[in-house]
Amino acid sequence: MLDHYPGLFHTFYKSTIFVVAKPDKGGTLLSQAHANLTVTQGSQSRLSYSSSFTDVYKQIQWPQVQTASFSNSNKAALYTLIRSGDQSGETQLFVNGQQLDQAKAFPFHKTSPIEAYVGAAYRGRNHWQGEIAEIIVYNRALGTQEFDRVISYLAEKYGISIEN
Repeated sequence: MLDHYPGLFHTFYKSTIFVVAKPDKGGTLLSQAHANLTVTQGSQSRLSYSSSFTDVYKQIQWPQVQTASFSNSNKAALYTLIRSGDQSGETQLFVNGQQLDQAKAFPFHKTSPIEAYVGAAYRGRNHWQGEIAEIIVYNRALGTQEFDRVISYLAEKYGISIEN
């Protein structure tokens, strides 16, 4: 199901986003303008965060951070994005509590506060194919203790096994 939430995320710069979802074929979980949190589903799945922007030379850039591949077999999973800045390692991706990203740098840029979607990419493309049970958004990067509390709460609520 595609829903449009104007102003849901003002920026993806510093934030923590938790999504509990069960992918059938995957797709975009959340997007704001050209920033997307996406699950590619298959025998080896991946979680990725990508966004496009125009640099100082008027060239379009499309940086991406993605996880190592993981096995999911169409079960409900807990996907998490933490953005604490724009330096290497400050964009983190977790699947079921385990950090699986490559610690790449991801430049900060503002995104439109108007074009936020749940279950689709910008302007309704790449629809999510599966179920989305819950989304929790914080407008800051959570510390370890807060992160652990939210992960534990969601894992218990939805019966998801957490990796340590």
